[in-house]
Amino acid sequence: MAENIWSEQKQCHLIDSMFRNIHVPALVFTVDVDQEGNETRTCVDGKQRLMALCNFMNGHIPYVDPTTHEKLWYKTDEEEPHRKLLAEKFQRRFAIKQLPCVEYQDICAADEIMMFERLQSGTSISYAEKLQLTTSPRATLVRELVQEYMTATNWLADNCSNWDAARGGPFKCVAQMLYHIETYPAPDRIVTSFELERWLRADQHPSPTFHAYVTETFRNLRNLGAHDMLRARLVSQKWSLAELVVVVLAVAVFGRRMHLEDVVDVVRDMRQRGVGKEGAQIGTMLQVIKNVDTRVSDVHAGLEEMAPVRAAHTTRVTSRPRRGLGGSAPRRIIPPDCLIPSAGHTVVPATLTVPPEGNALDDVHQDSHAGGTQPRQDLAPLSLVVPCAPSLSEAPSAREASPQLRWSPDTVPSTLTDLLPHAVAQEQTVCLAVQEASTRFNSSLMAMIKGTLGDTGPPRWANGDYEGQLGFVMAPPSLSDATIERTVCIELVKPGPNQELQVAVPTEYLALLKPKQKSKAIALSGQHKGTLLTVLEQSDDGRWICRSSSGESLMLPEEHLGLCLDRQVQ
Repeated sequence: MAENIWSEQKQCHLIDSMFRNIHVPALVFTVDVDQEGNETRTCVDGKQRLMALCNFMNGHIPYVDPTTHEKLWYKTDEEEPHRKLLAEKFQRRFAIKQLPCVEYQDICAADEIMMFERLQSGTSISYAEKLQLTTSPRATLVRELVQEYMTATNWLADNCSNWDAARGGPFKCVAQMLYHIETYPAPDRIVTSFELERWLRADQHPSPTFHAYVTETFRNLRNLGAHDMLRARLVSQKWSLAELVVVVLAVAVFGRRMHLEDVVDVVRDMRQRGVGKEGAQIGTMLQVIKNVDTRVSDVHAGLEEMAPVRAAHTTRVTSRPRRGLGGSAPRRIIPPDCLIPSAGHTVVPATLTVPPEGNALDDVHQDSHAGGTQPRQDLAPLSLVVPCAPSLSEAPSAREASPQLRWSPDTVPSTLTDLLPHAVAQEQTVCLAVQEASTRFNSSLMAMIKGTLGDTGPPRWANGDYEGQLGFVMAPPSLSDATIERTVCIELVKPGPNQELQVAVPTEYLALLKPKQKSKAIALSGQHKGTLLTVLEQSDDGRWICRSSSGESLMLPEEHLGLCLDRQVQ
């Protein structure tokens, strides 16, 4: 009897392959015929496969269910009478299975030895190579993408720790990518070999929409590889094959709704959050994608509600050199569909804290059936619709055109210059929230604020009134300290020693989503999430030249600079 070299696990894998009709290599025999016509077969290649079959059918090893991991036996054993047996129909089905065999007759001993050495020196076919032989509509799409894009995106292979281009690695990897893109957001782990093979062999044609979607994804990957700075930010260390699949999934999920720079930020944050063993790391990375996707969807849902008033005006400006990069950031124009417009009115969120008993800015909605006005009973976050016209003379028509909110008469602040006296008239304190105790704000903005409020006396400081920050309070001397609870907050963030003015601006203006904000920018629930802008200088036409935290440059009207309202109960 031949020596049993294979482990029990490897033998069980062979039995599982036969039950699932996975190809098993042919058994090779030499045949000797004696004078009486009796045949004797000698196994040249496949002894361990034959041993595994005998062990299974004799009850020495079980069949292990790949889903439940339950052990099922072909026959009982006296020492283990309580074994769970395979159903009879599966026993019969296994008993009649056939394996390919190759027989050689009338060969000498030297030829038999040569044949054995050549067969044993060959390398067995890998799983990826077997997968590559699949013929199906999905397999055809995978081959097309590998042929068209993987040669152009070989930077992926260069930065993958276990890429096997010579043995079907690209085909298997792209197939995994397409599986996760098509089934997103269902899997919370990397697809198993069995799931991938079943999905790939299915006789189902990819839809034209899916075909265009994955083609665009791989085009984005090619663009990332062509951009040296983005590629360097994306690949801080080599990926595993599983990480690479998740990275491509992130590009697919966010490629149409974010700039590639922001997709890179999501991927970097995703990898930083993945800790522990690879399985746990991949699960965490997939969960980060789903969480960010939910936040992006919230933003875009809000944009869809404002579709009747969407338009965009962008201007290309040159960015100042970014610190630490030794040069200027690439200039980029925000796509027209990424900006909330200045074609009448727009939404600018912020924070307004009001006492429970009421406020002059209580919004109302019209009851067209009752013919009257009813106050809202809930105090959910609201947005102030402010006109974005070049001059205030156009503001009334914009104010009346708002389809989202209706306000009490004569209580709609329009721009910053209109808001401040309105707040004073309502006995509200104006709080400029900053991260450090400094009053060195932009001189023109400070002059405008002081000119609007008049002589307010020395500034007062309030601690913890706005997200735990110190607040530089400018208020009429007649107001007592108790009125600090009624505060209109304008966030002017000043991190670092450079003393540049930074203003929190709604994400809707930029279509930027920052999943990890170290600065205290506005981050409200729902569709209103802020990004951080650095205001560099004011242009001749009164607009402000700004730079976002991702380095892009744009020009915004003054009324866009962090003027936000949001009601909540203390």
